[in-house]
Amino acid sequence: MGKLASFLISRTTRRVVVLKKKGKRFEVELVDRGAQVLDEYRDEDTYISISYPELIHERLELPPVQDEGTLRVLIKKGLSESAGVSEEVFIVYREAEEESGAQKKSLRVFALPTSALQSLNLDEEIIRESQFFTLSQLSVAGISRFVSADQTVFHVFLDEDTLTMTVSSGDEVLYTRSVAIPPYARETGLEDFLYENINMTYIFVAQRSNIPVDLILLSGEAIKMDSLAESLVQLTSGGVAVPVPSGTFGGINGETFNEFLPCFGTLLLPEDYDFSPEDVKERRAFKRFLGRALPVLGLFLLLLLPLFGMRLYSLYSTSERINGLSQLIELQARSLLKDPTLKEPLFTYYKTYLGAIDESRLKNPLRVLGDMEGLIRLVRAKAYAMEVQNDKLRVQVYIEKRFPRLYDMTLFQEKLSKLLEELGSKGYSYRMESENRDLKNNRLSVMLIVEKGI
Repeated sequence: MGKLASFLISRTTRRVVVLKKKGKRFEVELVDRGAQVLDEYRDEDTYISISYPELIHERLELPPVQDEGTLRVLIKKGLSESAGVSEEVFIVYREAEEESGAQKKSLRVFALPTSALQSLNLDEEIIRESQFFTLSQLSVAGISRFVSADQTVFHVFLDEDTLTMTVSSGDEVLYTRSVAIPPYARETGLEDFLYENINMTYIFVAQRSNIPVDLILLSGEAIKMDSLAESLVQLTSGGVAVPVPSGTFGGINGETFNEFLPCFGTLLLPEDYDFSPEDVKERRAFKRFLGRALPVLGLFLLLLLPLFGMRLYSLYSTSERINGLSQLIELQARSLLKDPTLKEPLFTYYKTYLGAIDESRLKNPLRVLGDMEGLIRLVRAKAYAMEVQNDKLRVQVYIEKRFPRLYDMTLFQEKLSKLLEELGSKGYSYRMESENRDLKNNRLSVMLIVEKGI
């Protein structure tokens, strides 16, 4: 993978971290800040997080709707009724399944007015060209999950002008609040101002919202305030901690990591928190997937076709007929080669022609479809790509599924493992390039690669 550039954009400053991803680890190549960093570094794969305290956070109850477009219309209508939102907004949402039923769907919705881009002097085209677009309030939740994925974390991030408090558990952001730092607070005692706001927010979260907090996490400038940490210890039995970049991020010290923390957190967020318009998300997903396949073979998008089984059989049958014709042509050409009267140029022509046929047959990726029929019928994947790479036939399978119960997800994974083992016995190799299990929403996303030597 190439380089990534993750930006934090606020009203007073712009920061960037440029990294290179190596497997599951990120190596930091540089950090920078200044008014021009977006222009200087956004040629790389760009991730953008903006600091905008007026993020809209609402809980909506809507009738269950399958169509994504209709659901978004209902969400915007609900925001208009509950929060008085009348302008155009970017939205992300998560379903709270424990509160959903047959007659309603409970959603936690985050909305960002499109006018926020103007206030930060950002062109919407920059967002459309990026790989991910979110808010710093949510970016810090990526670090909370990085520190402790199985605990409810009350994360306090402080920079030059904003105090951000975000409560999250795993992938789920439960509450967030941002407060601008008034000038008098730095003059009369910043720590008193911080403690008052943190304590008030913590009480609201723990008592009124009934969210038990396991850990308080301090980051940004807050890590420099020892007395603040000491005063917060009494709030939770889980204690107070500071995030460090060990394991996942290399090439950076703890102090700089905290200073640029939202830039790192953005890279760890699930796609549920990408505020980009839907058409942009679809274009990105297609472009990323297309980039994995060689131009010679292109990209096969098989999107849950009702007649997929028939199409698969048709492709396989066509491949067999092509192979049969190739063999016939090869036999006829070989008989011609035995003719001693053939001139040297014609002999060379047939020799080259036979070699091309043989190579084409060996490198035909459709050869593997017969062996993979059981796997394809099980996963009914969102997309496939086929290519020839390093003398191997490679099939990339992108699976994205939601299950009614956790048990169904487990059963699906067991069946998938069994089919992969059967492929292994036939000379195939396979690996999970990525796997994301959302246990709260019973969602599974897998990028599977199956290969066979030519």
